[in-house]
Amino acid sequence: MSSAIGPFAVDEGLVPRPRDGEAVVRIHNTNTKKIIVSRFGMDGEEAAVAGDMTLDGVAGTGAPIRLEFMEPGGAKTGKLLPTGKPADMLEVEGLGRVAVSMIDAANPCVFVPAEAVGATATERPTEIEGNAPLMAKLEAVRRAASVAMGIAARPREGRQPQRAAHRVRGAPRGHERAVGPQARAQRYGQSPCA
Repeated sequence: MSSAIGPFAVDEGLVPRPRDGEAVVRIHNTNTKKIIVSRFGMDGEEAAVAGDMTLDGVAGTGAPIRLEFMEPGGAKTGKLLPTGKPADMLEVEGLGRVAVSMIDAANPCVFVPAEAVGATATERPTEIEGNAPLMAKLEAVRRAASVAMGIAARPREGRQPQRAAHRVRGAPRGHERAVGPQARAQRYGQSPCA
């Protein structure tokens, strides 16, 4: 959604049209209280739409929109590393001690090795969501991280994630290892994503 704001603002006359071929729009994100700078090309009086840029998970091609998130660290917790450390050991209900990294860069995130939750990191989002035991483990990690990051006082206070899935374009079935490192993330209050 953030990428649509700049072109919309120019096209609707909410901000002045640029005099040259590139528009620059500063956006205040009211959810994170952070600034995003949007840069995109113009096609005459309107934001460019046609282009050859591709984006995994999005059909077709289009004109690029570059977003620069200014000082994104600490949007929810006040610090890029909410615990002050790049890596931590969390005590997770049902799993014991688990090595994690917790980062708050626009959205609080917790990264956990796939093996720690019985996964391979090559599972597609629909496979993750269809695996109730794995989802329970991820939920336990997310809740423990919510407490460690100061978002919740107790693991049970963390809100339930919303469920959504998408298929990432460009990774053919059977060739997952050829695309490099694999990761799946569960963000605070949101579903696993590729």
